[in-house]
Amino acid sequence: MAAPTCAALSLRSKARALTGISRSLWLHLRIRFFNPEPKRIPLMAADITPVELKERLAAGERPFIVDVREPWEHEQSQLPTQTINIPLGDLPNRLDELADYRDQEIILHCRSGARSGTAKAFLQQQGFQHVRNLLGGIISYDV
Repeated sequence: MAAPTCAALSLRSKARALTGISRSLWLHLRIRFFNPEPKRIPLMAADITPVELKERLAAGERPFIVDVREPWEHEQSQLPTQTINIPLGDLPNRLDELADYRDQEIILHCRSGARSGTAKAFLQQQGFQHVRNLLGGIISYDV
């Protein structure tokens, strides 16, 4: 099969062919010059790793930690620091308990990190800016 002629190429392809610009460079230039004002996305707090949390606790820090597991799960295993237990299903009805921490760091954890990830997204929708999820949950912390 023969290579397409210049007549068969699109205008963009012709421009790239004439200038010798690679596709990735072409896309970069197109984004850079045709979208000069990129959308500003507000920075949200990044998740926290078990290693980082352990280091902070060992250094004597006492962050505000919320356990979003069910009460029976909370009783079975806990982090070695003070936590408040608000199950994920109760979170919308118990936001008033977190109101004082709206502008402070809140670390959420559950068993594996899935429920606390959901809780993080919910709290961010409610205006909490400094919410962090313990990656891997208490399972990863205990390893």
